[in-house]
Amino acid sequence: MSPDVAIVDLDRDGLARMALEGPWCLRCPLCERHAGRAGTGECSTSPADIERIVRDGRSGVKLALQGGRIVGYAVFGRPALFPGVGRQRLEVDEDSLFIGALYATPAAREQNVHADLLIAVMNSARGHGYDTVTAACRGDESEEPEARVDLLVAGGFELDEADRGLGTGTVALQEWDRPEAGEARQDDGALGQH
Repeated sequence: MSPDVAIVDLDRDGLARMALEGPWCLRCPLCERHAGRAGTGECSTSPADIERIVRDGRSGVKLALQGGRIVGYAVFGRPALFPGVGRQRLEVDEDSLFIGALYATPAAREQNVHADLLIAVMNSARGHGYDTVTAACRGDESEEPEARVDLLVAGGFELDEADRGLGTGTVALQEWDRPEAGEARQDDGALGQH
């Protein structure tokens, strides 16, 4: 992890600050809420949109902070908390932790902040008793500016066939935790040891 980047949990106080500062853009591939922007993965997200995730005991939002600015985030939890899963007809096991958004700015990705966020989410999944983690991703890597597909593949996720541009990647925590899997990720350079 970059020494000047902190990965923190978004809590209720953070939600209150978010309400004062205005909505965020969570570049989530499940977003279809705003006319004219459907499928772009860009929308404004209000505190009310993610409050149920922050309040849920087995879900959350992790922020990557650098110099007081948000440079990345991950939004994850029980699949039932993400209406887009059903709307997009994604194959997600209801007992799996679902990553709906995982993003880092281009400069933060150069510091592997997106990988640090993924590792933090995987640790959270383990701590909350999940056996598998499933992440939303675009089927066409050129349509995904976050490089999420590359990160998931480097992390050992197996990708499914994308339907209408969206797909998922899934990994069992047992596979993620294998020492040789961590070594392979470290050798690949995308993810280090966790």
